[in-house]
Amino acid sequence: DVYKRQALGRSILVPGFIDFGVNFGGVFALASFFTSVPEALLLAAALYPSSTAIVAQLLLDYRRFANPEAELLLGLLIFEDLVGVGLLGLFTPLLQGEAVGGWLLLKTALSIGGVLLVFWVLYRWVLPYAERLSLPLSTESLTVFLLSGLVLWVGAMGHALGLSGALTAFL
Repeated sequence: DVYKRQALGRSILVPGFIDFGVNFGGVFALASFFTSVPEALLLAAALYPSSTAIVAQLLLDYRRFANPEAELLLGLLIFEDLVGVGLLGLFTPLLQGEAVGGWLLLKTALSIGGVLLVFWVLYRWVLPYAERLSLPLSTESLTVFLLSGLVLWVGAMGHALGLSGALTAFL
């Protein structure tokens, strides 16, 4: 199963970068005719990702998850989401008046990498421990509010630390 996931990850990179070039580059090229370059970059970053939730629900509704292309499609959509959120985290400070330079790029790259590392550690070690506790949260009607509060808290913490709220709330 691990080898299958690694192979899927490698097979998503090339289509993912082609998708990025067409969808991000096309929107950027079109938007740069009508607005400034920083605004065109932000617009392209905001419009780049597809709605993974909608596509996943359509695959579920039409019972297409068993098709071999569904796995590649979902992997490509997750690639889009991750790249899009990273781009928003990178381009948002530009429109807030921060000077473009090596420090901004380094700070943004380190913050995105740090957030990804923290969430990977949570996924790797905390989540399995929480699953072993077998808390009956799925049967509680207030679970939706608990999870919404958790997402808002994570986004607010990211914003308080100077990170992109979009990136931290997405993760």
